Amino acid sequence: MAKYEVEARSRSEAPPEKVWEVLADVPRWAEWGPWNSSEFERQGTPPPGGVGAVRRLGRFAMTLREELTEYDPPTRMAYKLLSGLPLRDYRAEVDVSAADGASEVRWRSEFDGLPGVGALYRWQLQKAFEDITGRVARAAENR
Repeated sequence: MAKYEVEARSRSEAPPEKVWEVLADVPRWAEWGPWNSSEFERQGTPPPGGVGAVRRLGRFAMTLREELTEYDPPTRMAYKLLSGLPLRDYRAEVDVSAADGASEVRWRSEFDGLPGVGALYRWQLQKAFEDITGRVARAAENR
């Protein structure tokens, strides 16, 4: 297994608190993101999306299940992939920081994957993260 990393950043003119509102509102991710459906399968502490929460994100025939492992509003959340992609030890974090009167969103992940297949998923996830961080930034600006 090889180790792969993915990272994307976007700037939002919205303050960090507005960006966090978008990130914390998982049932509305399907409104601004690339998913067909988005929901909590299980609530966490604090409810609904704190540590231990399980998110279900559907896109076409694929369903991702992710468990929140860290939840520190309004600056950071981290999660691990439970199912949905053939990757091992997938872990990710999303950081929101103030940036000159606006915000920066940083989405980063790392995972183990088979050579070749892992590189393909790295490429796909890089494109997805670039898209998603941009969508988060715009959704926060429009709130």
